[in-house]
Amino acid sequence: HNTTMTLVGIFLDLICPSLGTVMTTVVYGAPILDLRRALLAGKLGDDLDPFPWTMLTGNCLGWVVYGYFQGRDPFLVAANLPGLILSFWLNSGAAKLQYQEILEIQRLQALQQPLQEQWDASPPDIDIDDDDENMQRRPQQL
Repeated sequence: HNTTMTLVGIFLDLICPSLGTVMTTVVYGAPILDLRRALLAGKLGDDLDPFPWTMLTGNCLGWVVYGYFQGRDPFLVAANLPGLILSFWLNSGAAKLQYQEILEIQRLQALQQPLQEQWDASPPDIDIDDDDENMQRRPQQL
């Protein structure tokens, strides 16, 4: 009867948490291929939303800190530490792509604007000096 309790204890205390750790790591790794495709294409596209990755960072950080300091739970830390590290990579890749998209938009806008003349062909402003008998024309100073 003790052997059964020991097997149940091993299953519940070691095997289930280990399987949970593996499953969470697989879930955290789900967007890796999507981000890799986006990085190769050089743009996020319309169907890739990086916002959940920022939430992933906060979620994993919170659970790693809690698991380490409060519960001293190695399975909780082991389940969330890979997600935390992966979220840094996902967020940095998304930030890189968003920055590239912004630069490309600015570059295209600059190319579309017509070249503007840097000189002004309008007549100069006239400043009349009352002391001067000839009422000379002088450009007005800004």
